[in-house]
Amino acid sequence: MTEKLLEQFKSLVGPATFEDVRDLVRRTFPDPKAPVPTDDLVALVLSALPEEARQAIGIAKDAAEALVQLGTLLGQAQGRARGIVQAPAPAGTTYYTALATHSRTGPGSHAFVGRLPMVRLCLPAEVPTDFGTAYGTVFAGDHKVHTVELVNEKYREFLGFEVASVWLTTPARCFGSRFGAIATYELLDEEGGRRAWILEAGMATGEAMVLYTSPAGQPIERVSWYQPTPFSSPTNWYRGAATFDDAGPRSLLVQVSTPAEREQKKAHVEVAVAYEAVTDVEAPAIPAQITAEAAMRVAAIAVARGDMNPLYLALAPFGHGLDWVKQP
Repeated sequence: MTEKLLEQFKSLVGPATFEDVRDLVRRTFPDPKAPVPTDDLVALVLSALPEEARQAIGIAKDAAEALVQLGTLLGQAQGRARGIVQAPAPAGTTYYTALATHSRTGPGSHAFVGRLPMVRLCLPAEVPTDFGTAYGTVFAGDHKVHTVELVNEKYREFLGFEVASVWLTTPARCFGSRFGAIATYELLDEEGGRRAWILEAGMATGEAMVLYTSPAGQPIERVSWYQPTPFSSPTNWYRGAATFDDAGPRSLLVQVSTPAEREQKKAHVEVAVAYEAVTDVEAPAIPAQITAEAAMRVAAIAVARGDMNPLYLALAPFGHGLDWVKQP
């Protein structure tokens, strides 16, 4: 079924355009350790673009409705194909909107506020489990560690205490896609005290890439080791600080510096996240839509920095049309 849907999708888009968009997604989120964007992901991103943006890159107007329908069916099929043990959301699961203010200085300087729906739930003790939530599925395979046992195996000696429970706050996967930029783990001891936390950094295409661990709750300072955008570098330094209360995360601040900037105590990128608890839970934006918006923002920033890639040029006006605090 999925293969037939993909063939229909590609025929509507055109094979050459489909591959151009795959290249665009790869350029936009370029870390070499991340897998090449799958056909499913390319289709989901294409179906999430505004109709005018699809036309700007050569997709016929009469194909738009069919593309959206096919994208939804593809996402549903991909979601069903994943999984280990399936379970409903555990007791105590809560929901947040992460309001992330991104600021960059230098060429292509800009600022905007992104909104990312997130789920907070308690990880299982030993059995990898996929949890169905109101925001989509929290798949075990979408995370570097997904049980308390794995956290202890990886960090027991480093932390110096036995982790009794772990609360994960993460974007979920919905209709096959996930905007996996950030997730946090709260590590609690046997008395219920929060003793440490982990920042999981990832890709707008869904992959979790790197774990940064704070063994005593202090700020984290590490080399990034991955490249989430064309404007980043694996040799950049990340400095991350987070605050939590009894209910979960309150804030996260990530600053990005080149090695030279770090020596000068400067940063060229800052992401300040405020977590707002959601009481009236409604279906949030589909993650593929957030990924598509990220691609359009990257196109606008890239062109402002002098990149004349034809697809960036086609999508940059739509990136400029999004909400910005400061346009690039």
